[in-house]
Amino acid sequence: MRTFRRRRVTMAHVEATLKHWMPRGVRAVHFTGGEPTLHPDLLAVLQRCAALGLRTGLGTNGWRLSEPAYAARIAPLLDEVIVSLHGPNAEVHDALTLRPGSFDRAVRALRHVSRPGVNVVVTPASLPTLVDTVRFAVTLGAAFILISAVSPEGAGNDAYDTLAVPLSAWPAAAEAVVRAVGDEVPVRFFGLPACALGAARARSNDLYWSPRVTVEWAARPTGARLTSVVSMKPDRGRAPVAACADCPWAKACAGPFVRYVERYGDTELCAIGGSDRGTTPPQP
Repeated sequence: MRTFRRRRVTMAHVEATLKHWMPRGVRAVHFTGGEPTLHPDLLAVLQRCAALGLRTGLGTNGWRLSEPAYAARIAPLLDEVIVSLHGPNAEVHDALTLRPGSFDRAVRALRHVSRPGVNVVVTPASLPTLVDTVRFAVTLGAAFILISAVSPEGAGNDAYDTLAVPLSAWPAAAEAVVRAVGDEVPVRFFGLPACALGAARARSNDLYWSPRVTVEWAARPTGARLTSVVSMKPDRGRAPVAACADCPWAKACAGPFVRYVERYGDTELCAIGGSDRGTTPPQP
């Protein structure tokens, strides 16, 4: 993370990226970070994307979208906004972000956006309040809710042993979320093998994945540079294990995170999968 902390994506980077990928079929751009609303050129970048006819999306902690004037300028240029909400109250959320006041900012941001998406990254500390978090997101007008396992990247990888929720704990949690929300708001689960979702496996985000290009900083012998990573499947950092071989979901499911299996093994997948893996995955 420190390698890229002082790196900034410029308008020239954006123009070069769009020039390269638009002729290859890219029609939508999603901005994430870090925190994209802190970038001084975000408004200009979104205006440029709008001029090119691109759909735009934003993944944010809501830091600046909590400001009414800023939200009024940025929100009309966005087709989709996904705000991170990690708990149903400041006590849980702020403890995970390590930023006092971040819960209040996220809530204000959600109220400044029409039909926002909500992303909930789940850790052992926030798992007990997951259902309450999802219910709270519904009251804030969430158009959809993405519930994410911690990805072993950056800070998530540095503290993975304390941040990863055991796969064996996910089926009951996922089923409880679906019971709480029902069909009121679409809920998807990201970064998890289908068997870890129990009876909620049809809510796996793997089933709704679309091919994409991630443009990110990467370390090279000549220094850090922006690199494009093409993902045809949701298999970034994930891979099936031996227990996945005879599963009817194998073609649709990307399996567990490799980092998880390296640390904890794959015995949980055998146990939670077993003979009750469900039928062939539905078509989204």
